[in-house]
Amino acid sequence: MTIVRHLFAFLIFTASIFGAHAANLTAAQIIEKARSAAAKEPKFLERIQGLHFEIKFVSPENKPVSFTMIQLVGPKSRRELSYNENYTVEVITACNGLEAWKSTREIGGQKRAQNLIIPYDQVAILRDMTINDLAFYSAPAEGTGSVSYLGTDEINGKKVYSVEYKFDSGFKIIRHFGVNNFELVAYDQKSAKGETYRQQVEETEWIEGVCFVKRETILMNGKKVSEAIYEKTVVNPEVGESSFAFPIK
Repeated sequence: MTIVRHLFAFLIFTASIFGAHAANLTAAQIIEKARSAAAKEPKFLERIQGLHFEIKFVSPENKPVSFTMIQLVGPKSRRELSYNENYTVEVITACNGLEAWKSTREIGGQKRAQNLIIPYDQVAILRDMTINDLAFYSAPAEGTGSVSYLGTDEINGKKVYSVEYKFDSGFKIIRHFGVNNFELVAYDQKSAKGETYRQQVEETEWIEGVCFVKRETILMNGKKVSEAIYEKTVVNPEVGESSFAFPIK
């Protein structure tokens, strides 16, 4: 019985040391470890200048909801092309870092596409979203934002470190990294209406030495609303500047 008591005390002592160590980690240290976990070698992250994603969204009942293609070209260009569940409506949003536009059209319809210029405050957010996506967890550049360590939490049975990224444009994202391996477990963002969206990583894949999300569950205010399946991910795609130019017609 004495041995058992001593062992139990040792386990508590060990756990307390680990807890203190976890609490002492800074946001910068967590980010450094998360970047190391995301790539087999640092050079694999450093050579990424652009990304191409093709994502299928399905409902909790596994019914098609929408399809989105995202193209990112460093340092600030972004293009998102989305279709509804039956591919009758196409929406394109593009930003080159200085200006942005949105085009909506009915496929096969007689009406011309509706083209809108996006206000500059939203352009700044789109720009910072692109910078953030290509930075692979790095903190915003000095003078453009900040990161804060929010403490530990538990998500889907996994203990995580939570780090908040804030950009001066107003763009914010909270990333949750596993305590045991520093891999991305989930990330949170708020919608314009104030709902909290959590994208919870369910499956990953390695492409050119870098770990990317393959499948994730999307929750709104804690309730599952859809699932995202990354059908295609391309590193450094060839994308012309015309993809981000305002449509003439």
